[in-house]
Amino acid sequence: MNQKKKLSILEFSRLTGISRDNLRFYDRIGLLCPEQRGENNYRYYARHQLNSAYLIGSLRLLEVGLAARRSGCSPSLPGRRSASRPRSPACGRPAKS
Repeated sequence: MNQKKKLSILEFSRLTGISRDNLRFYDRIGLLCPEQRGENNYRYYARHQLNSAYLIGSLRLLEVGLAARRSGCSPSLPGRRSASRPRSPACGRPAKS
């Protein structure tokens, strides 16, 4: 995939209103993982992930907790792991030893 078509974490943050720190946190807990990691380990998001981010942001404004956001979001949402797979702090990437 061409990174020119992807959004950097800064661009994604500006479009969604979700801070970069929160995006990194959502990545760590598996709520919203970047579409791709660059060779420089930068996070790149796809435009189709904007809808998931808007939903997460809206639920946050409604003061819905993280557990409910995770279980309430459809596993088929882009940028979200399937609920049937075991949770990994790195969105499916191997944990660092």
